[in-house]
Amino acid sequence: MIKSDTVVATDSKVEVKAEVKVQASVTSTVNPPAVAPVPELYKTDTKIALPETKHLLKAGLQFGHEAKRWNPKFADFIFGKKNDIHIIDISKTLPLLKRAGDYIAAAALRGPILFVGTKRQASDVVADAAHAAGAHYITTRWAGGLMTNFTQIQISVNRLNDLERQFEEGVTGRTKYEVAQMRKDWERLNRLYTGVKQLKQRPVAVFMVDPEFESGAVRECNYLDIPVVAMVDTNSDPSIIDYPIPSNDDALGSIKLVVDYITARIDEVNSPYRVTHKQKDYTKEEIVIRKTETITTKPIAETVAAAATTSERKTVTATPVVEAKPAKAEADKKSKTAKDKDAKAGKSADVAEKDAAGAQGGILGRFQEEKNKKVASKSK
Repeated sequence: MIKSDTVVATDSKVEVKAEVKVQASVTSTVNPPAVAPVPELYKTDTKIALPETKHLLKAGLQFGHEAKRWNPKFADFIFGKKNDIHIIDISKTLPLLKRAGDYIAAAALRGPILFVGTKRQASDVVADAAHAAGAHYITTRWAGGLMTNFTQIQISVNRLNDLERQFEEGVTGRTKYEVAQMRKDWERLNRLYTGVKQLKQRPVAVFMVDPEFESGAVRECNYLDIPVVAMVDTNSDPSIIDYPIPSNDDALGSIKLVVDYITARIDEVNSPYRVTHKQKDYTKEEIVIRKTETITTKPIAETVAAAATTSERKTVTATPVVEAKPAKAEADKKSKTAKDKDAKAGKSADVAEKDAAGAQGGILGRFQEEKNKKVASKSK
């Protein structure tokens, strides 16, 4: 039997007002087995107290989805049904919440933790919690391959970090158009990877809100054997989650209550893998554009003059030596030139004779002969 205060659900699922026993207002349909004990490896001493039952009821953590949308594998955590709405058994939520907190606190000492919550009502809560816990987070969209293709994703993350470094130091040798394109690239990459810019290795544990909505992230984590801690509603499959927390993953109050407890457990252990997120909107910041440095050079004449004055060697002007040509060689050269001219003249005469002969024996010559014969015949 569980006593409750007056409860008014803030979501659109159902509104319940009662000051009587919760068990009396619902019809029990399932007799769930006992919850598995917490492994000794992950039992840690903590000063963080679990939320009280009245706080869980006030946050609407017990409300599930419509009965027709339920997942049969969630039957072990369903207390009953009222107004065609499944009611989650919060008596099992508390020990599972403690078990999940113990594990994630121990995991934070072994490596980085990743928070995932891309639903509209969960994104702001998850981002604030990750900042407070010093964890990494994804709140806009799960980039496919973030875990399974981690090496390739790191290229995009490094590009994002390089753009931010250039924006901080000043862009060198770029036009305004190129800087505008760099801003667009930064905005696209920052939307996806703003919470994992400092993630240099795969996380040792992942905390999710609504694994049904984050089905791609769950598949990648299961493929790589990365433990998943998640808030599981009545429409989800708890068998694929390592540390399920049966709860309402749609109501803002329920999400905030569970996320705050997980954050407090991580913050308590003071993890050495804690990171500090620095957020800056470079689409609104003024980017300094630096001009390329020009190298000034001296004229060649000045360089040669300076080298001549500083050199220890003395320049000596050389006198050109003109050798006298022998008389016999000069005469032979003249005779050779005269012979070449005569040979050239003789060749020209031969060519002229051949041209004349060709003209007489060619077409024109025959035409002239025929003409002369006709003239001679007419004269007779």
